[in-house]
Amino acid sequence: MSQSGIVNCKRCNKIFKKMVSEICPTCVEKENEQFQKMFRLLQSSQPHGGILIEDLSEQVGIPIEVIEEYYFEAKLGTAGLFLKFKCRACSEVLDENNRKGRYCIPCSNAVSNKAGVKVRSLQDIEREERRAKDIIQLPSGKQNVEQPVESPLPRRAGFLRNR
Repeated sequence: MSQSGIVNCKRCNKIFKKMVSEICPTCVEKENEQFQKMFRLLQSSQPHGGILIEDLSEQVGIPIEVIEEYYFEAKLGTAGLFLKFKCRACSEVLDENNRKGRYCIPCSNAVSNKAGVKVRSLQDIEREERRAKDIIQLPSGKQNVEQPVESPLPRRAGFLRNR
């Protein structure tokens, strides 16, 4: 980026004065229109049990990678519940209830076992951390202070080495 703030748009390569975004106002507007179209299509797919990400991409003209980015950054809100993926290993159609990330549960377990790690959900990690907290009682006359106790399980982005 030059000092004057004049840059090329990351989408269309048009020169524009950068304020906040890396893309020009025209492309921002176009992206917003595509996002709204995608969002409405996702919501309208509810009565049919959702829509496969490949079909959604084809219908709205947004690359699958961009839709996945919206989904995994939680930009789709509750409409994301109606987005279906294919397992990256076995191509089984997945919805919110039968997957771990981009894999079906059996494939996720097989991959994690092969790698020697245990995949834990964020809810499991938080539940273990709550259990690991201990309330320390101070001498009389002072208030109770809650201090966390280090968990015996190391936290590494949701993965634990099998022991």
